[in-house]
Amino acid sequence: MFERRLYKVILFMTLIISLISMVGNLFVGLPLIINVKWVVLFVISLIGYIKEKKNQNSDTYKFLYFFFVITVIIPVGYVDAGNLSGSNSLAYMFLFMISTVYLFKGIERYTLVALNIGSYFVLRTVAYHIPTFVRVYSDRMLFLDQVIQVPLAMLATYYLIRGFSNAYEEQKEELEADHLALQEMHDQLEVLAEYDMLTNLCNRRGFDKILGQIKQEQQMKNDDIYILIFDLDDFKNINDTFGHTVGDKVLRDFSEILTHKIKPPHTISRWGGDEFAMVYRGKREHLEDIIFELRESYHEILKQLKLSTSISFGYLKWHHEDDELDVIRKADQALYQSKKNKISSILI
Repeated sequence: MFERRLYKVILFMTLIISLISMVGNLFVGLPLIINVKWVVLFVISLIGYIKEKKNQNSDTYKFLYFFFVITVIIPVGYVDAGNLSGSNSLAYMFLFMISTVYLFKGIERYTLVALNIGSYFVLRTVAYHIPTFVRVYSDRMLFLDQVIQVPLAMLATYYLIRGFSNAYEEQKEELEADHLALQEMHDQLEVLAEYDMLTNLCNRRGFDKILGQIKQEQQMKNDDIYILIFDLDDFKNINDTFGHTVGDKVLRDFSEILTHKIKPPHTISRWGGDEFAMVYRGKREHLEDIIFELRESYHEILKQLKLSTSISFGYLKWHHEDDELDVIRKADQALYQSKKNKISSILI
């Protein structure tokens, strides 16, 4: 996209330069034959510009266009410029050198650059050894031609570089916008990856991440932190008897109770299936009150199904020497003992 825009700028500027040069040459009284190259340049530039406007862009035509300008138009201009050749043609050579670097890659770029440099080398060598090879003009003609051609070449170079700069800034802004969009999408995916879709609680991945953060905090703080793992007893019976839709509703209703009762700085997670996990920061007495309230709330949910079952809890206090895996393993063992011994909760 950027190359096409830049190519159109070059073609448009070449059209303008050709028209001004033809009018200027006629105005200062230069021979009409000098305008032949400008007419040819105008025609091939117009063809290229029309093709680009119609989206009939052709890389082959673009390469042939530059090839023709570098190997034919500029050398003819060098000869026509005569003792002006040190300024006029050199300015256009630099202009097309810059354009070549921007518009082409690989072998095409190296070919055109080599032709440009080689063309100047050959022309300058021939003009030095055969002075009659180039035209000779009066001082007035030299002055008038230079004040027209050199500023035109400079102006064209300015527009070329400005076009490149504008396109670069636009692409930079687009890339920055794309980067922000990707970052936002990444953040959203991170959130989705760490939350359970059914209950809107954080999932095991999110809970593990929180445990890692707490472990770092534990190196600086001495808060009482308890890790709980608990599950809904005989939950499989609910699914088997009433179906998974009812089972999902029970999980959602219980999760809403958890969200309502367990506020920051505590953290609640759906550990998996009918198992939940909690990070509790505070005194054990208050924690046991919460466990009692959760059990009673769950009983209320099951009354609608005319069922009577409970929740098993396993929990422990997190000590500095324990890492995340230790506390989870121990809490899980406490839960297992709670279910095995039919005890509502066990503290390790």
